[in-house]
Amino acid sequence: MLAAMMNRTLKTPVPWRWVLLVIALFTAGCAATGGSTDETTERPSGSEISGDQIRRSGERTVEEILQGRVSGVTVMPAPGGGFQLRIRGASTFNGSNEPLILIDGVPLAKGYRGSIPVSPYDIDSIKVLKNATDLAFYGVRGANGVILITTKRGS
Repeated sequence: MLAAMMNRTLKTPVPWRWVLLVIALFTAGCAATGGSTDETTERPSGSEISGDQIRRSGERTVEEILQGRVSGVTVMPAPGGGFQLRIRGASTFNGSNEPLILIDGVPLAKGYRGSIPVSPYDIDSIKVLKNATDLAFYGVRGANGVILITTKRGS
């Protein structure tokens, strides 16, 4: 019976439009993901604030630096003091909506209260990742967005 099914599937002609569609999708996928031979192209990833912009601004906390500078980032006062950061709005009803914050590659403790414990004068750059392709590296922990803070010592 298996041989009969195999003969039947092999004899069934494949419409050429499906073959052309698969080839077009494969070619477009390679071009979009950088799978082609041209490895020099870089895709923009997130929003970045440089250390020079931070020093010129005069803000005293990281939250003040992010407020109004990066699209999609909302800074709100938290109940009991401190700030709440949201990237792309609320994503869950009963879970945490906090973004993953990495300072020189080390994650900040979940559920921190208060301000991010880094002086703006020690920051080399801040990068906010919101795109799904950029967040894929961080998995579930990065589902609410990722804030990468690089200090002068960490770079």
